[in-house]
Order: sequence, then C-alpha cells, then structure tokens
Amino acid sequence: MSGFEFNHIGVVTNKPDDAINFYKNFMGFAVEKDFNVPGMRMVLLDGAGCKVELLCPEKEAQKVGPRHIAFTVCDIDRLFEEAVAAGFMVYPPGIQTHENLRFFFLKAPGGEDIELMEVKDA
Repeated sequence: MSGFEFNHIGVVTNKPDDAINFYKNFMGFAVEKDFNVPGMRMVLLDGAGCKVELLCPEKEAQKVGPRHIAFTVCDIDRLFEEAVAAGFMVYPPGIQTHENLRFFFLKAPGGEDIELMEVKDA
C-alpha cells in the first residue's frame, strides 16, 4: 500500500440545490455533511463507493466542475515537508485544520489539484 487512500472528488457548482437533488435523487447518494465555511457552503455526499464534495461559493464561480481529488494519508507533516522539498506548489500556506481534519493542497505536474488530508479520531 502506498499510504494514500482515495477520499473524495471536489466539484464546484453555482447551483447547489440542483446538484444535491441530482446526487440524491438520480444517483442515490446520501448527504453526509452540509456546512458553511467563510464564503462557501460545502456538502459532502456519499454513494456509489465514493464521496463527492460540492463546493458552493457565495459569489458565482467562473469555473465550475471538478476542482480537486482528495486522498487520506497517515503522516501529513512528513508529506507536507516532502512536497515542499520536491518543489510542488503547496497552498494555502502551511497545513490547515478544520474539525478533526488536517490538510493541504498541491498542484500536481499535470496541473490537477490534489488535497492530502489526515483524519484525527474525534
């Protein structure tokens, strides 16, 4: 095992109610979490063996659709140091926290955004 486990795909939408209805009613997903952070509503849906995180900005987004791929890891501090040492663009600065999560993003060589996250027991 590589130490990385798929966690979710983040999708930006300007139509959160339509997107939630699509994933719930057409795809059969269940809402796992629905919460707000400054400037954005976030909805985590679970189904079909994966999770979709809807990112719903307060201001209309110019670019919608898939935003990032997230992986759960065991040693976020080590991976952050390795990503910086390897010269990857990491953002936001430093490791961020939200509830029981510690995370950061990096820009992969192909241009895709990767979120690495460590989940702490509550």
